[in-house]
Amino acid sequence: MKNTYPPTRLETGLSLLVVAALIGIGAAIFHSQSDFNPAVAVGRTASSNFQPPVATADSAVASGWGKFLPAMVSLTPPEVFGATNLSDKINGKADLYLTAGFRELRCQRFKMTDAENIWLEIFVYDMGSLSNAFSVFSQQRREDAVAAEIGRFSYRTENALFFLHGPFYVEIIGSEVAASLSGQMHTFSQNFIQKIPVNAEKLEEIELFPVENLDPDSLALIADGGFGYDRFNHIFTATYTEGDNQMTAFLSRRSNPVEAQELVQGYHEFLTTYGGKVVKTALPLQNVRVVDILGNYELFFSRGNYLAGVHEAADKEQAEQLALLLEKKLSEGAGDRK
Repeated sequence: MKNTYPPTRLETGLSLLVVAALIGIGAAIFHSQSDFNPAVAVGRTASSNFQPPVATADSAVASGWGKFLPAMVSLTPPEVFGATNLSDKINGKADLYLTAGFRELRCQRFKMTDAENIWLEIFVYDMGSLSNAFSVFSQQRREDAVAAEIGRFSYRTENALFFLHGPFYVEIIGSEVAASLSGQMHTFSQNFIQKIPVNAEKLEEIELFPVENLDPDSLALIADGGFGYDRFNHIFTATYTEGDNQMTAFLSRRSNPVEAQELVQGYHEFLTTYGGKVVKTALPLQNVRVVDILGNYELFFSRGNYLAGVHEAADKEQAEQLALLLEKKLSEGAGDRK
């Protein structure tokens, strides 16, 4: 499974700089300074931006998911995992979920009634809110993803189906590539969406990214530790391609303008501490900063309650143009909301 937020060139470079800077310092201090990957951020708590759960699937799964799959029979009893034992089921990935606000996982295997060796396993993660669920959905997106057309946030692979429904992130993994399993995955998804009520939630932030040169499948949410900076939580990102260059736009709605401004200053200090060089810019943006680090440009600014910017741009002018488009969207859309 692909994790769409591996360490970037900046984070890798910063990690090397940290190692050099902290030679001779205790291992515990070294670890706390060089842990740049949010997928392994053990012990971190979810951002205050995350909301409490809006729905529950308890009543629907009291006796398993069987009634959602009339053409299949249970192969295993229902399993339930919480924060303390999630790693027993998904060892190696649990921290990504825990960091994003994980509440509970319910899973179960079913087999075809006419084929003992053809089965699927259903994983229903209660993440507490749509934004939490989108965070793990986007970070876990697979390379061979194909649109599944089950709502906006869904995709298929050869033997699996993934989708969001309110605070629930659902994975259905088949034992093999089979048309019969694909049909049952679709049946389950339709029954789940129809029979599990959820509150109406929207991810307003993703509508604030400019559409020109955007890769729509790249939209993602980093729950914590964005770009190696431990104060960057709840960061929405999107990849843009211009010519041969790729760069990442990002934005995050904060609690107030002061917090957004403080994060600009904090990220500036973080980058310059590890060798970043301040670059002048004539952009007419509030509190804008440009830093050249390891041969790439970091451009960031605040706009009302929003922190926004461009990450790892090879070309400064391209980064500036994307920043202007991003600021315009924030201004037209939600930049001044309180």
